[in-house]
Amino acid sequence: MLRFPRPALMVRRLAWLLGIAAFVAACGGSAATAGPSTALPSGAVTVEAKEYAFTPASITVPAGAVTFSVKNVGTQDHEFQVLQGDQVVDAGEAITPGSSRTTTITLAAGDYTFLCKLNGHDQLGMKGTLTVTGG
Repeated sequence: MLRFPRPALMVRRLAWLLGIAAFVAACGGSAATAGPSTALPSGAVTVEAKEYAFTPASITVPAGAVTFSVKNVGTQDHEFQVLQGDQVVDAGEAITPGSSRTTTITLAAGDYTFLCKLNGHDQLGMKGTLTVTGG
């Protein structure tokens, strides 16, 4: 004689399994990060540096104080310098692979360039455009 589980028991088992699945889904799914996370100011511009490019390569921000958080996701040291024409607005120090540098710069409306001058990286294409709007 075949015995089938009672419907109430089946519903409880199904609910339990769905609860476990939801718990597992909520716990997983994000990659581990190296080092402690630091909260960035609201509106900070996040930039990634790697051989031999910045992501994003073009940034538009309003005039005023702008915070940049630059993370080196490459395998070599990089830097983040901001220039307006030939004038250095902010000269960054070397950022080692896997680390970040946060800097706040007060910018007037205009066109700027950001680049990495370490070891001629800018000559290999490691530069971008920064447009500051407003007045």
